Amino acid sequence: MKKFHFSKPSISSALLLIGFLIGLSIFLYPVVTQIYSQMNQTHVIDVYQDSLNDFTQEDLEEIKDKASEYNQSLTGETSFIEDPFAETDEAEVSAMDVTSSFNVFTDSLGEVLGYIDIPDIEAYLPIYAGTSDAVLQKGIGLFENTSFPTGGGGTHSVLTGHRGLPTSKLFTDLPDVAIGNVFYLHVLDEVLAYEVKETQVVLPYETDHIAIQEGKDLVTLITCTPYMINTHRLLVTGERIPYTPEEELVSSKETDLPLSPLITIFLPAIILLTLLISFIWYQKKKRGVNLNE
Repeated sequence: MKKFHFSKPSISSALLLIGFLIGLSIFLYPVVTQIYSQMNQTHVIDVYQDSLNDFTQEDLEEIKDKASEYNQSLTGETSFIEDPFAETDEAEVSAMDVTSSFNVFTDSLGEVLGYIDIPDIEAYLPIYAGTSDAVLQKGIGLFENTSFPTGGGGTHSVLTGHRGLPTSKLFTDLPDVAIGNVFYLHVLDEVLAYEVKETQVVLPYETDHIAIQEGKDLVTLITCTPYMINTHRLLVTGERIPYTPEEELVSSKETDLPLSPLITIFLPAIILLTLLISFIWYQKKKRGVNLNE
């Protein structure tokens, strides 16, 4: 009767396996964190939608009236709008948060004001008040001193988000949004549709492009560009159009779990791990398998 005696795995094989697992962990970290971020953003949006059930129609109309008054108080001047991506010390950020012009809304709604759906890039993201670093790490921020996103003639809401964060996709794909595409703002009990009319790249201090224009209902989405260099700002400006529910495409981020990253990343990783284990087993057999009678 044959007895099989397998030699112990060599140190080199063990180190190879450990190195592979460490490399695999580093490789998968951004994907895992982005999947978690997508799920968390969807949860935040669900909580926001559920919270609206606590408001009566009278409550919602009161908030809309406050938004209208606030929007009417703004002018077309943009010199007071500062670049949200500029470095600001923590003391200044804290002071800005305390004196936020959006306190009248956050006192009623909390920090989440609504959410944006950009079907063409599958972006489904909560909108927060202000543009502090803490806000921009987790979602899209509404610029201070720009219109609250409830629409209306003579309003211009400005929403900003990061690109290239290892933990969240956010506005990474915003350059793929083209003229003619439509995005949607879900605020309070309304959905506002905006068709992209213009995309442009400007310097951080060029704020004339986000000024209020008389009679127009505009929303501009802003992020840094070029990717990872961030010397300029990409502006994607949409103008209000009638909302047609049938035309709003369902963003893939509304699913319980994004399957595309799982298929394109985890499956190859599993295949590579299987190949590595097979290679180690083959090397071990080649070096140390002894067959004794």
